Amino acid sequence: MRRPAAFWLDDLLAELRFDVAVLPGDQITVRQDRRAFTAIGTVSGQALVEFPKPTINLIEALGLVGGLAPQSGYPSSVFVLREEPPERLQQLAGAAFTGQQQAIYAFDLTQPSGLFFGGRFNIGDGDILYAAEALYTQFQKALSAITGVATPVTGISNAI
Repeated sequence: MRRPAAFWLDDLLAELRFDVAVLPGDQITVRQDRRAFTAIGTVSGQALVEFPKPTINLIEALGLVGGLAPQSGYPSSVFVLREEPPERLQQLAGAAFTGQQQAIYAFDLTQPSGLFFGGRFNIGDGDILYAAEALYTQFQKALSAITGVATPVTGISNAI
């Protein structure tokens, strides 16, 4: 009895083990890859990004959106948010979980270990890649809000 099999077209063309005989009655279904992740925060291009190949890692995903924004990106605070099955979290945390759980993976890309780990951490379908804003950017915004309001008040007091 023949069983269903799924594989990537690139693998079929590259590896002989995927080259199987097609017999009468077999059904072949070809689907377009619609997997995608969302990049938000201080990346150069916030977007919903379709996977360009079967697997992509965090570093490649950042490259697909143009990296971190030069003026406001904070490489020590890059996060991947995803829904994880309870078995995966039990494997990672050693505790019992039930049902889908929300997990946040944090990366410090200012450290070599963070870059190496990011290069091995695969992005999944539906993941959210979030790059936090640098603290000095938040300070600049707060300062601009204060000075933006203070300047007209000073101008009015000088006119009086």
